[in-house]
Amino acid sequence: MRIRGRLLLSTLVLAVATVALVAGFLLPLIPAGARAPAAGRVAIALALAVAAAAGTGMLAARRLRGPVRELREAAARIAAGDVTARARIRTGDELQQLAESLDAATARLADRIAAATSERDRLEGVLEAMVEGVVVTAPDGRVARVNAALRRLFRADGPLEGRTALEALRHPVAADALTKAALREAPVEREIRVAWPEERTIALQAVGLPAGGAVGVFRDVTERRRLDAVRRDFVANVSHELKTPLATLTGYAEELLTPELEAVEVRRSAEVIGRQAVRMSALVDDLLSLARLEAEGFAPAREPVDAGAIVQEAAGEWEARALAQGIRLVIRREEPVATLVDPALIRRALDNLIDNAIRHCPSGTTVHVAARGLPGGMEFVVSDDGPGIPAADQGRVFERFYRVEKGRARETGGTGLGLSIVKHVAEVHGGHATVESRPGAGSTFRVTLPA
Repeated sequence: MRIRGRLLLSTLVLAVATVALVAGFLLPLIPAGARAPAAGRVAIALALAVAAAAGTGMLAARRLRGPVRELREAAARIAAGDVTARARIRTGDELQQLAESLDAATARLADRIAAATSERDRLEGVLEAMVEGVVVTAPDGRVARVNAALRRLFRADGPLEGRTALEALRHPVAADALTKAALREAPVEREIRVAWPEERTIALQAVGLPAGGAVGVFRDVTERRRLDAVRRDFVANVSHELKTPLATLTGYAEELLTPELEAVEVRRSAEVIGRQAVRMSALVDDLLSLARLEAEGFAPAREPVDAGAIVQEAAGEWEARALAQGIRLVIRREEPVATLVDPALIRRALDNLIDNAIRHCPSGTTVHVAARGLPGGMEFVVSDDGPGIPAADQGRVFERFYRVEKGRARETGGTGLGLSIVKHVAEVHGGHATVESRPGAGSTFRVTLPA
C-alpha cells in the first residue's frame, strides 16, 4: 500500500476511534429518554469526523506525494549512474533532512568517482606513453590489458583483450613466462627472439599480481645486444691487431741483443721495428679518432670551406704514392662547392678513402676524386676501376676491422678502421657514407652531406 493510502486510512481510523471513544464515555451519562436523539447526533458527528479526517488525510498525502516522488526519482537516477542527480526538497521536516543526506552522499560519491577516473586516466596515459610493452593477464590467464608499445613489438592487429597469452603474443616462451609468474611470488625473466617481420631480441620480466594473473614488461634490447657483440668483436680485433706487431717488435728486439749480429742485420731489424711501430701508432691514432667521433655530445667544428679546394689538397698529397704504384690519380673539376664542415675531419675522411682505393687497386688503374653539389647538399666521391667489392661484403665494409681481403690489407698496412672513420665523419655532419660496386668493374664511395 502506498504512503498516501496508508496516511488516509490511518487518519480515518484515528477519527472513528476518537468519535467512538467520546460516544462511549458520554452515552451512559445521558438519560434513557434522550439517548435516541443523542445517538443520532453522535452518528452525525461520526460522519463529520470521518469526512474531516478524509479531507485532512488527502491534504497531508498530497503534501507528502511531491517530496516522496522527488526522492524516488533522484534515487533512481543515482542508481542508473547519474551522480549529478539531486533531490531538491524544501519542506523543513524529516523529508528535507533525508534529501539533504542523500544529496551529500551523492556529492561524496561523485568526488570519489572523479578522483578514481582521474587516477585511471593518469595511469592509462603513463601506460600508453611507455616505450616498453606491457601486458596484464587476468586470473584465468586471458589478456586483460595491453599498451600500444606491446602491439608494436609483436605487430599485433585487432583486439587482444580476452585472448589467451599464447593467442595474443604468438610466442610460447612469453606465454609460459606469464603463466609461471602468476603461480609464484618471484619475478620471471626471459630473453626471447622474434623473427617476424624482422629479427629482434626482447627482454621480458613478468611478476604475479596479488589478485591473480600477472603483468609482463617487454623491452626491445636488440640494439643493446648488437652493441655488446660489437664491443666483444672490437676487443678481440684490437687484441689481434696489436698482437702481431708486438710479437714482431719483441722478436726483432731480442735479435738486436745478439752480440755477433752484423751491421746489415741490425739495420734490417731496426727497419722492421720502425715499420711495426708506425703500424701500431696508426692503429692507436685511428682508435682514438673513432672514440672521439663516437663520444657523447661531440660536434664537428664547422666553418665555411671550398669543397673543391679540400679535394685538390688531399689528392695532391697522395699523387706521389699513387704514381709509385702505377695508379693514376685524377681530380674531377666541377663548379665550386661551398660548404660548412669541419675541414680536418673531412680531410681525414678523404685521406682514408683515397688510401683505401690506392691500396686495393692494381697497377694501371685510375682513381677519381671529386666534390659536387646536390639539391639540398653536396657529396665527396672517390671512385676507381679496380677489382670491385663482392656483393656479400658491401654491407659490411664500413664496420670496424672488416676486411674484404683479410691478408692483403694487413700486408699493405691497413688498420681496418679507415672506412669506419669515414662513416662516422659523415654521420657527425648529419650525412651518410655509401658504396656502390660490382666485382671487376670498380667501386664508388660517396660521403653525402646536407647543406
